[in-house]
Amino acid sequence: MNDPLLELGTVLRQARIKDLEVFETHDGGVTQAKLTRTHGISAATTERCTTM
Repeated sequence: MNDPLLELGTVLRQARIKDLEVFETHDGGVTQAKLTRTHGISAATTERCTTM
């Protein structure tokens, strides 16, 4: 049986990893426009990830 809380923890961990990847990439000098193209995310998502 799958525990819903464990599944939620996995999803949150994956989201956090993605946020950190975007943050580190943007912090390294990649523009929001390029992140939108390469990661398929919006500029708003980039902004959220980079203001952690």
